[in-house]
Amino acid sequence: MSAWRPIFDAFESRDDERIVAHCDPEIEWHTLWPGMERVFRGWAGVTRWRAAIDEALAGLSLQMEEAIQLGPDLFFLAYRLSARGRQSGVASQMEIYDLWKLRDGKLLCRRTFRDRHGALAAAGELAG
Repeated sequence: MSAWRPIFDAFESRDDERIVAHCDPEIEWHTLWPGMERVFRGWAGVTRWRAAIDEALAGLSLQMEEAIQLGPDLFFLAYRLSARGRQSGVASQMEIYDLWKLRDGKLLCRRTFRDRHGALAAAGELAG
């Protein structure tokens, strides 16, 4: 099993204890979600981000489309989020392009990009 998979599965579960167990205490969780902070830090930040997503979306599911190991602890992930707005009920889907950096098997940094090319172009910044 790839090192990213248990972390991805934890986030998909939306179980705070399980998520935190897979995150480094110094995690930086970057997001492009409209109306949200751009960076959530530490376990409390990740828990706050997840609660905000659950408040906005219902029926959330994630479908992994591509995963590439770029270095010993660096991964490119492309996945599709499907959900509906909790208030509006409108169904939506979006492509998400992430770089994940791990430390000692735990997620240290997640950066999100608007497209695949942008994510792969930024990989060098996280590799070091």
